[in-house]
Amino acid sequence: MSVMVGKPNSTDFEIIGPNNQVLDKKQMTNDITLQHGVLVSGTYSFCIINTNYMFEPKLISIYLWAYQKDSWSQYAMAINEPLDKLANMSAHMQKTDTNIGVIYTHLERMKRETFKDWLLIISNNRYVQNWSLIQCVVIIVSTVTQVVFVRRLFGGNESKLKGRPQA
Repeated sequence: MSVMVGKPNSTDFEIIGPNNQVLDKKQMTNDITLQHGVLVSGTYSFCIINTNYMFEPKLISIYLWAYQKDSWSQYAMAINEPLDKLANMSAHMQKTDTNIGVIYTHLERMKRETFKDWLLIISNNRYVQNWSLIQCVVIIVSTVTQVVFVRRLFGGNESKLKGRPQA
């Protein structure tokens, strides 16, 4: 879980169990990783609390990966019973489980980096558009000002000489 936009230290994160009891509570940093074992089956809630800065925009990326380790060990036991050659199957499965976790973490990090790059591109585009608009306004104002001064410079003498012969 990570804060993509907004202040990272202004948010709390809670895991609430099926009996409405708070199982884990953490203060947010830029990136936070929680591992929590489930003792009772049921519906678990995740609560993101942003009371101090509730009118400030915030974007939080959450990645949830749930699996049952009991199923992995039961599967390993079922394979290891008939086959003596696969004595280290459990270690390989745990290593595979760890590698899958590393892959998911890497994918989440790449997704966050891509999103941060996209936000930077949007910000730079807005900056360039604003400065281009300001430069266009300055050019138009300076052009109009030059035209007015040049007309005054060359146009003022014609009205005085009307009706009089020029020498």
